[in-house]
Amino acid sequence: MIILSNSVLSIGLSSSPLKENPILFEPYLTFSKSYTISKYKYEAEPYIEGDLAEYVSITNHVDHGTSQTFTAVISLPEKIEPAGLHHIYIGAREIAPSTGGISTLTRTRKDIGIMVLYDEKKARFSGLNVPNINENEICTGSFVAESLSKQKMYGIKATVKLFDYDHKIAKTFNVEEFNLESAERKTVKFEFDTTDLEPGQYNVEAEIFWESETDKLANKFNIGTLFVEITNYTNNFTAGQINKITIDVESKWKGKINDVFAQLFIDDEEQTATQSYTLDSFEKKKIVGYLDLTYTKSGDHNLKITLNFDEEKTTIEGVINVEGVAIREPLNITITSTEMMMFLVIIVLILIVLVVLFERKRAK
Repeated sequence: MIILSNSVLSIGLSSSPLKENPILFEPYLTFSKSYTISKYKYEAEPYIEGDLAEYVSITNHVDHGTSQTFTAVISLPEKIEPAGLHHIYIGAREIAPSTGGISTLTRTRKDIGIMVLYDEKKARFSGLNVPNINENEICTGSFVAESLSKQKMYGIKATVKLFDYDHKIAKTFNVEEFNLESAERKTVKFEFDTTDLEPGQYNVEAEIFWESETDKLANKFNIGTLFVEITNYTNNFTAGQINKITIDVESKWKGKINDVFAQLFIDDEEQTATQSYTLDSFEKKKIVGYLDLTYTKSGDHNLKITLNFDEEKTTIEGVINVEGVAIREPLNITITSTEMMMFLVIIVLILIVLVVLFERKRAK
C-alpha cells in the first residue's frame, strides 16, 4: 500500500528565490533555475506539473546519495493563450521501495507563475494595509495596484471609509488619483489624521474605481490608548487555604507597557500584590496572584482589583464565592495597662473578701 503525504516531515526542495513571481510573459522567453532535493527516506525524483509543463525540461540531474540536484529549463513559446496567470510547478517526490509493504511517500513543489497580459484594460488590487496606531497620530495606509494589461490606464480613483465598532462610518476620504502603466505594479499610499477618532478597533474599506469597474478591499486596524483593561478574573475559591487567582488583561496601547501589576482586596482587606508583568502592543495576558482565604468564611465576599500600569491605574469591583470551611482564627486579646491594673485591683479585692469570710467562719 502506498500513502501520499504532504507532512511537515516531507521531502525537501530548495532553490534561490525568483526576483519576480509571477514572471511577465515574453515570446520565446527562456530561463533556468537550479534545485536541490533533500530529506527523503526512499528514492526520489523531480517532476513537472502545471498548464505550461510541456515547456519545461530537466537537465543536469545528479544523485549525490543523500541529496540530488537538477536544473529546470523553461523555454516559452511565441504565444500563450488565454491571457492571465499560468503556472509551472517544479516538484520532488519519493519513489516507493521495491520491497513492497506500506509506504508513506511525500512530495513537495514550487510554483513559477507566468503572467500573460490582456489586450483589454485589466487591473488587480490587493493588500489593503492600515497599521495599528495610537490616538492623535497620523496614520499611513496602502494598497497594491497592478496592471494586467498591455494598455496604460488613467485616472484611477479610490475612496477609503473607516467604520467604528457599531459599523457606523467614522471617517471618509479620497486617495490621490493615479495611473498605471502597462504591467506596472505599485504601492498606493494614503494618510489620515486620527485626532477626531475614538480609540478602538476599526474596519477599513477601500473602493477603487477604474475604467467602468469597481473593486473593494477590506481590513481592520486598532487605534490605541494608554490603558489596560481587565476582561475577566477567577471568582470561585476555597476557604481555609491560599488560592490562586487569574486575571485576564488586555493592552489597548501600541507599544510596550511595563510594570503591570494588580493590588488585591477581599472585603477591603489588602492581600499580597501580584508580580510585575510587561505587555506588548495590544497583548492579552493572564496575571497570576494569590488570595489568603485561610480564615475567610464561606459565602459571597467583595473583591477589588486595582491594576497599576505605567503610573496609571484602573479599578474594578465584584463579588466572589468562597466555599468550604475556614480555619478558626486564633483569639487575639489586647489589654491596656489601665485595664490590667483594674483587673489586678479586682483580684485583690476578691482575695480580701475571701480572707475576711474565711476568718469570720473560723472565729465562729
